[in-house]
Amino acid sequence: MFQSYPEKPKTRKSYNCPCHAHELTFSTFLRHPFFFDPLIAEAFVQNLARIKDALNIEVIAYVVMPEHCHLLIWPRDEEYQIANILRHLKGPVAKKVLKDFPNIRNLCRVEVSGRNKEVHRFWQPGGGYDRNMWSDKAIYNSISYIHNNPVKRGLCETSEAWPWSSASNPIH
Repeated sequence: MFQSYPEKPKTRKSYNCPCHAHELTFSTFLRHPFFFDPLIAEAFVQNLARIKDALNIEVIAYVVMPEHCHLLIWPRDEEYQIANILRHLKGPVAKKVLKDFPNIRNLCRVEVSGRNKEVHRFWQPGGGYDRNMWSDKAIYNSISYIHNNPVKRGLCETSEAWPWSSASNPIH
């Protein structure tokens, strides 16, 4: 049975301000724990490393949880669009997973209401969350929160023990 969604999902508010870091959070479709598969988690981390230089962003911290991701990034350009960064980060991962993992593709079928059309979604519709940060204290607290996310969930005992996190696997 297909999931049914309204045509217009929630939108993410972004303020593309020079010299601001962005704490981003976004989830997999219906919060399915797709990232428990190490190949899928690794695909996300590899794409994050690939776009870092291409889009001129600094990856301060990240964690890939089973059903969502947290990032703290710092765009280096004066003018940038968070929507563009997310499109380059999330799009290739979704395409790869939906192509290479047919079992996941079957879980991600959606009938778009009013259009009689079937689509497949890897990411939850909507933009997720975007929080601007500019103070050292807020950035430090965000890094701590991101790195401790798997520990708080009981997935590991220390943040360094989680393999899909900048605590154990920084992106240079």
